[in-house]
Amino acid sequence: MKNILAIFFLMFSVVSCAQSKKLKVYAYQQQVLPGVKASTIDESGLTKEIPNKIPPRNFIYIEAPKGKDIQPKHIWINGKLFGLRTSVPQLPVVMYNSMIPSKKADTLVGFTDKAVMQLEPVADSVQFKPSTAAKKKLTTHQVVLHTLENGKNCYYYLEQIKILDPVALQ
Repeated sequence: MKNILAIFFLMFSVVSCAQSKKLKVYAYQQQVLPGVKASTIDESGLTKEIPNKIPPRNFIYIEAPKGKDIQPKHIWINGKLFGLRTSVPQLPVVMYNSMIPSKKADTLVGFTDKAVMQLEPVADSVQFKPSTAAKKKLTTHQVVLHTLENGKNCYYYLEQIKILDPVALQ
């Protein structure tokens, strides 16, 4: 009986070490400040400012072991569902602040030997029903990523999106 338990614990430790490494998710958000404020004059001659509704820019990257078959499908950002477009960025991914040239640049993704993909949220009319566990995470996490890995649905969660310095339009 002791031999069986010893073999079980040995196999358990080997299996747990042999599991593939998970995906690492990077998420950044940058406010876009409008340039010149738009205004309009109504029929009574009063001038009203038109609020600029420029959505924040999202920069989302995933890092995974090379050779791992990952197909990003959907992403929820602050509970809102988006489709995804993917591309391969040139590393390192660095963000410079043109408003403050003396400020040190932000490195979004550094050099790595792993595979990196940039995910661009696309506001299509996407319909997808997440798993029950993912639905629960939508209320407590700012980013929930849905991928297909070897034909299986996988979800990755990120509690907070890192906020970058805003960029101003002219």
